[in-house]
Amino acid sequence: MKFCSITPLKDVDLMYENEYVMLLAHLSKIDERYVTFAQNSKRYKIMDNSIIELGSAFSMEDLINEAVKCKVDEIILPDVFQDGPKTIEAVNNSIQWLKDHGLIGHFKLMAVCHGNDIIELIDTFKKLIKIPEVDVIGIPKVITTWTKNRVEWADYMAHFTDKEIHLLGCWENLNEIKQIKPETKIRSMDTCMPALISIYNMRTFDNRKGRKIDLEKDEVNIEKYRKVMKNINRILN
Repeated sequence: MKFCSITPLKDVDLMYENEYVMLLAHLSKIDERYVTFAQNSKRYKIMDNSIIELGSAFSMEDLINEAVKCKVDEIILPDVFQDGPKTIEAVNNSIQWLKDHGLIGHFKLMAVCHGNDIIELIDTFKKLIKIPEVDVIGIPKVITTWTKNRVEWADYMAHFTDKEIHLLGCWENLNEIKQIKPETKIRSMDTCMPALISIYNMRTFDNRKGRKIDLEKDEVNIEKYRKVMKNINRILN
């Protein structure tokens, strides 16, 4: 499984030590150095629509502008937090927008599987896997609050589709990494937890307990960060 470590702007170089990189549209929009690293890197790059950071997703036009600027390989289509039906509508509208602008095939497309309970989540999943333009299904971290084992659920659901599966963020801690087996069908995961852990001098698998990270202003403790990443890579590899 590929691991994307999201870091503050001051430590953007650290993200490119991993094979996969998760970029945030709102950061590329405001920081030239962030964009320059992306443009110069051959790593596999995914552009997030910044819904978690901003409260609502970037529009398709703004998202594509940032994706093109950063030369990314994949984009996360606009979604509606914890709302399956509205997310499906947003995904379909976004795909139509891409078709209208002749951009289908320029990027791999990730659609986020939302729902406010397990029934709605499964229904959203079933609908997303039927959309041919969708290449990747993103499983949001918030469902950890009521599915108890997101990794097990995502890995199980992955057997019903040939689409790739990505875990979006980590809710409280990095313990999910211990649940990921070598034969997992989950392609990748992203999180800012290694950076947050280093900033607050926590242990690798400690709960964040409400601690937050400011991606525009914070700076990691390099020594602590590398220790956390070493622990993660030891488990995943």
